[in-house]
Amino acid sequence: MDKSKIFSFPTETHGGDELLVTYRGTPGLPGKLYGPPENCYPPEPHEIELVSVLDASGKDILPALDDGSYELLCDEAYERFESDLDEYYAELAEYQAEARADALLAEQEDGE
Repeated sequence: MDKSKIFSFPTETHGGDELLVTYRGTPGLPGKLYGPPENCYPPEPHEIELVSVLDASGKDILPALDDGSYELLCDEAYERFESDLDEYYAELAEYQAEARADALLAEQEDGE
């Protein structure tokens, strides 16, 4: 199952130009550092891939980014990823709870 999620965030260049960065993040895996050595493995970091970088006019400038700018935006996305993922799962849990409550209410109304 693909665990990657797509998020977007606004940012600014050093020149003050506004950008909208869209990225795909895949959660890393925790390592196992206890037990017999043959059962241990190191943790894997999150994976970040930029999907698009839109300038103020809506033009995707991702293909034109130099390596330094690309790395800076990847670093910013990496720093945001855990909080974006936490927010996503919190909203999903709230949606699921509301759906269960609505279903329960509908079931009770049908029984009356």
